[in-house]
Amino acid sequence: AMGDGIPKGRELLLGVASNPNDHGFARYGAQPTLIVMTDGQTNQKPSGWTMPAGFSWAQWTDYNGDGTADYSTTDVNKKYAFWEATEAIKRGVTIHTISVGAGADRDLMKAIAFAGRGLHVDVPGGSTVADMHDQMLSAFAQIAAKLPPAQLIHD
Repeated sequence: AMGDGIPKGRELLLGVASNPNDHGFARYGAQPTLIVMTDGQTNQKPSGWTMPAGFSWAQWTDYNGDGTADYSTTDVNKKYAFWEATEAIKRGVTIHTISVGAGADRDLMKAIAFAGRGLHVDVPGGSTVADMHDQMLSAFAQIAAKLPPAQLIHD
């Protein structure tokens, strides 16, 4: 249920958009960031949800800058997860993704990371627990290396 998890993460960081008194829990001066770690096989959406009119896949997934979307899907559950990701991105959230498992939907996870100005890391699975452990440590090290250096902020 990526389409449910992403907005919950966004709300924890930034607060519920409809509540002006909810400012979330992001530390002042920090870049709000989500790490979405899953197999990408999203399976839920709200009843009756459809992609909003005018949504542009090319705006979010034009990897090579040619004006054409390099990712889109007809799967409504994946559309919902991706749309929720764009709602977080519009509010300034960076999204990194980690695809986990042999059957992961790497294309969806790569698209979310690209749109979210994040990093996509693939942990293919199908190996020993020790190998998976090493792959996960490597994934988090790659994401940590992308973080901007700490800065003193005067309020």
